[in-house]
Amino acid sequence: MKTPTLITLGAALLIATITVTAQDAGKKPTDDQAAMMEAWQKLIAPGPQHKELRKLAGDYTVKQQVWMAPGTPPMDIDGTSKIRVAMGGRYLIENFNADMGPMGKFFGRGTYGYDKIRKEYVHSWIDNMNTGISITRGKETKPGVIELHGEEIDPMTNQKVKFRAVSSTNSEGKRVFQMYATKKGQEEYKMMEIVYTKTGEAPKKKKKGAADSKKKD
Repeated sequence: MKTPTLITLGAALLIATITVTAQDAGKKPTDDQAAMMEAWQKLIAPGPQHKELRKLAGDYTVKQQVWMAPGTPPMDIDGTSKIRVAMGGRYLIENFNADMGPMGKFFGRGTYGYDKIRKEYVHSWIDNMNTGISITRGKETKPGVIELHGEEIDPMTNQKVKFRAVSSTNSEGKRVFQMYATKKGQEEYKMMEIVYTKTGEAPKKKKKGAADSKKKD
């Protein structure tokens, strides 16, 4: 079974082939080919969901609490996060740093996006204290609140654990990311909360024209 990513790649290659073939032959694309190209351009263009995600770009200080099990006291962690826009406004890339005390330095990287084909938000995560890639998907439940769902394997029991993540942002630039876990035979419990406080905007990329003119001066 082909994944949407492979289907998307195949469609992109088809559009490119049609364009190149038409140009080489000195002909305009047929009506069907032109309609396909137009539909493809609409599909790959960032939409209103991407515009909202871009508002999260910036520098943050973070306060994190982690609960290892229900009813246990939380572990407090301080850190920083840098969130940047990538791929022409289609994604956000987060670089997260924290000091885990006896466990050492923690570094994680996340990718946020909105999949226009599946019509859902997608978040992937990797870090230096794991070897897997965590992927969650979900919807906006109300303005400013995105709820994501995913599954992982508990390394202690080798059983599946269901995760629910809730990301909310207010108008003052403060963002709260909460994660809940449900293990087999147990009720859902809150395992993590991260409070992001924005300390600065992401630096804007310089336009090539402006950079070139400065060099000439």
